[in-house]
Amino acid sequence: MRFPKLALREVGKMMQLTPLDQTVAGQELMQMAREETLKKTARNLLSMGKLTAKEISQVTGLKVKEVQALLKKQTGTKTN
Repeated sequence: MRFPKLALREVGKMMQLTPLDQTVAGQELMQMAREETLKKTARNLLSMGKLTAKEISQVTGLKVKEVQALLKKQTGTKTN
């Protein structure tokens, strides 16, 4: 390590690094992660078989058609 006595924060400050969440790329990555988390939640709820696509849409904020597409992928069948 080139600066063994400096904390990572101090090295970052020296290099004037912008925190990831303050960059466009970082914000896009976080949005992608949020969307994937919502889809995973929807898939888990679908696999339980207790809620309709509309109810899952209300819980996750995904569009009903998105939830139906996830169901179709998951079961390999067509949904209404």
